[in-house]
Amino acid sequence: MIPLAIYEFYLDDTPEQAVKSGQIELPPPQVQVVAETAPTPVAAVVVAPPAIPPVIVEARPERVQPVATPGSPPKAVADVQRAPGEQVVRLHFVRESWVEIRDRNGRKIFSQLNAPGTEQVVSGLPPLSLIVGNANGVQLTHNEQSVDLGRYTKVDVARLTLE
Repeated sequence: MIPLAIYEFYLDDTPEQAVKSGQIELPPPQVQVVAETAPTPVAAVVVAPPAIPPVIVEARPERVQPVATPGSPPKAVADVQRAPGEQVVRLHFVRESWVEIRDRNGRKIFSQLNAPGTEQVVSGLPPLSLIVGNANGVQLTHNEQSVDLGRYTKVDVARLTLE
C-alpha cells in the first residue's frame, strides 16, 4: 500500500511537459524489510529414477517343456522333443525353488523361479551344470533315474554336473 501512495505522490509532481512527451521518471525502487515469524514452506522436488531397460530373456521352447498342471500325469522321456545326443532333466518342485541349467558350452538353457507343485522338463547337450536353490524342495530325475540332491547340497543350494 505504501508503494502505491508514493507512486501517486510522484505522479502528481510530474510536470505536464514530461507526461506529454512520453518521458516519465519513476521513483527509485524502495525495499521494504518484513520480519518473518514462521519459516517459509519449502516445496519438495521429486526426481523420478532413470528408466531401467527391460531384461530380454531368450526363449527356447524346443528345450523347455513345462507340464501344464500339477495334477496331470508326467510326460515320459520319449514324449519330450530333443535333438540327438541331448539328455533330459525333470524337476518337480515341492517348495518354491530357483534353478539354473547350463549346457556343455556354458550356455544358459534354463533359469527361473519355480512355484511349488509345478514341474519342468529340460533337455540339453551334456554335461549339464545345475544350480538348484532351496534344493531340499526339489525332486530331480536325469534320463528317468532319480538323483539325490542331498549329497550335492551346501546351505540349501545344490551344485552338480550331470554327464
